[in-house]
Amino acid sequence: MFIDARARKTAVILSRAIGSDLVLTVPKHEKKSFWRDPTLKLIDVSPQDNSVVVGLEGYRISLPLDLIEAAWIDGPRAYVTIHGYIDQLDSHGAESEPAESGGYIFVPLPRFAFARDAGR
Repeated sequence: MFIDARARKTAVILSRAIGSDLVLTVPKHEKKSFWRDPTLKLIDVSPQDNSVVVGLEGYRISLPLDLIEAAWIDGPRAYVTIHGYIDQLDSHGAESEPAESGGYIFVPLPRFAFARDAGR
């Protein structure tokens, strides 16, 4: 595997929860809301493709493993803290739209570096 240790650990944790409901959250410093659709399922984990495949109403969306900050399992659900969110495109059939996605795509959020002012 050519992925970093955090992504490898995430892949191992999530591979134990395939078929479970999935709850996506974003880090506290991001301003996007939780994705709490009860139809979101964890379908597959593919370290070779550096992705986690989730299902939404019969469609599939790939989430990059390297954007996942944390993953854990709590009872029947798997939880993932990720730098991004799932959105639906207004127009279907765009060239960048993944096959079988139904117009749903994963949108990465920009990562910001916070630095202290040296003068303070």
